[in-house]
Amino acid sequence: QKLLSDPDIESESRDLANLDLSRDSIPQTSSTNQSQLNPEPYRYIPLQIQGNSFRGNKHTAELLREIGGGDEIRKMTDVFYKKAFADPHLDQFIMNHNDPHFERLGNWIVEKMGGEGNVWTAERAVRNSNPTPITLATGHNHIVHDRTSAHVAAWHSTKRPKEQVGQHFNLADARVW
Repeated sequence: QKLLSDPDIESESRDLANLDLSRDSIPQTSSTNQSQLNPEPYRYIPLQIQGNSFRGNKHTAELLREIGGGDEIRKMTDVFYKKAFADPHLDQFIMNHNDPHFERLGNWIVEKMGGEGNVWTAERAVRNSNPTPITLATGHNHIVHDRTSAHVAAWHSTKRPKEQVGQHFNLADARVW
């Protein structure tokens, strides 16, 4: 009940209730033409969970193709990171703006959706062959080589207030993200 009274969730519920899902209301992108779209305004995409991990399937791979493929996902993650760099709350978790954050997240999403191979795994293999240590707020050197080690680096970022260094992401962090 407390969650349902949250202002953001209330706002999202109102927006969803007022959302026009008719086919004509869905904007077209330059890489998507009418013949590529499913005639339904929306459809159920079954997700496959094994253990605690999402696995792509033919439906998620089809969705990836329909939205224009991995390049469109990477364009979206590029826009996301430009906004994240400009947001003081999110930027405290990002040590270096020159790292290809958008490409890594985009590749991870694409690989999870399936249909374009193991692009994130392949990029990780190349990254692992030439590791570059970073210095954490604790003074320790750290190698970022995967999602978990990237989160550890973010928790120990030199940009975070000293009293928060080492703390995991919390609900406020997740909501802003």
